[in-house]
Amino acid sequence: MILIVLVLLTVSSLTFGNRHNRDKAVQVRVQSADEWLRVENVLEKYLKKQDIDIWAYPNHNGKANLLIPGDLFNVIANQFDLIGLSYDVTVDDVSRLLDDIDVQLQEWNKEHKGIVGKYPTYDEILAWFDELKTNYSGWIDTLDIGNTYDGRIHRSLKISTGGTGKWKVYIEGAMHAREWISPATVIYITDQLIQGYANGDPEIVEWMEMLDWYILPVANPDGYDYCFTDDRLWRKNRRPNNGTNCVGTDLNRNWSYQWGGVGADPDPCSNTYRGEHAESEVEVQNIVNLIMPEAEQFIYYMAYHSWGQQFFTRWDYTADEVPSDHEQLLDLAHRAVNAIVAVHDMYYEAGTAPELMYAFSGSSADWARGVAGIKYPYLEELRDNGTYSFILPPEQIVPTGEESWAGFQVVVREIVSKCSGISPPGPCLP
Repeated sequence: MILIVLVLLTVSSLTFGNRHNRDKAVQVRVQSADEWLRVENVLEKYLKKQDIDIWAYPNHNGKANLLIPGDLFNVIANQFDLIGLSYDVTVDDVSRLLDDIDVQLQEWNKEHKGIVGKYPTYDEILAWFDELKTNYSGWIDTLDIGNTYDGRIHRSLKISTGGTGKWKVYIEGAMHAREWISPATVIYITDQLIQGYANGDPEIVEWMEMLDWYILPVANPDGYDYCFTDDRLWRKNRRPNNGTNCVGTDLNRNWSYQWGGVGADPDPCSNTYRGEHAESEVEVQNIVNLIMPEAEQFIYYMAYHSWGQQFFTRWDYTADEVPSDHEQLLDLAHRAVNAIVAVHDMYYEAGTAPELMYAFSGSSADWARGVAGIKYPYLEELRDNGTYSFILPPEQIVPTGEESWAGFQVVVREIVSKCSGISPPGPCLP
């Protein structure tokens, strides 16, 4: 493993725990859309819109996960009882869990060197980029794709051994700020690619000769940094919304393909706020501007999120239609999931988001196919299944990376087998 030594930030437990004092994570089981509507009505009756935090909407098993403020839990639970709703408290005190994980992180960072296998800050990721660029100047570079709302550099890593007529791969993490396992997994996969090429692994050398790599561990730098300084469970970006005191847009509802449809809230105080208009957010614009000028050369778009242990094909916005090559892409997704499961025997599912989770519009992966025309667009929901949710302990970082790397390799091998010797825009072999 390539070790790049960083001084990792220690975040006071007061930052995390106090903001969510005695909050509870709750899993509810609903039998119908009408029953879920009654759940939403209860939440809207007792909570401000910005305080409604649905960690997972009802999936195909009828389970949904909520974060309920501690001071209102009894009254909301009483309402659930009155409507006959079945529910379980999965985390009795979220603030205590945040504090416990924070202590674990401090000890973990003392015992482990380098960035791989940790939850780094955005500045630490940028420092890692700089060291990679210095150490491997012949084939690793950085691309400043723009600035964020708060003025941070929006920076991507580029890995290229040179040459022309090559396909491009794009990998993203942390579109949602609180999903820390996402950038940690992107970093793990990036390290595997770099390590493999640096050590002369024949397969990865072949990949590098055929593919260029654009890697964005943090698509939402402002929100991600805010998680380290103010609110560990923040989801959106940090641009204030006109006409309200509420801040932030859900960047994975802001993309232009099918923008404003199902699962994308017009209320600027919502955690799934879609934005004022399609691609209203500068972070989304930056990625669009990175990809679209050479969109016909991009062959693979991989978006990492958490949690749920699922591997999504297109589309996110509807279950009523699929791309013409859906069966091929679904078969590949199943093979990727089989490889993921084989590493640590963690159960994952493959399919579309509406089938396995819920429908949502304006996503980056749907945009990758619907607008950019990228052949292989996937979204993976990483660990876990709700035990820790977004607050995954550090000892699960590397195992998550290992299994995701296994699935990632399956897709890349498919691309190599179908596209070898064929220059963009192809088409590659069916």
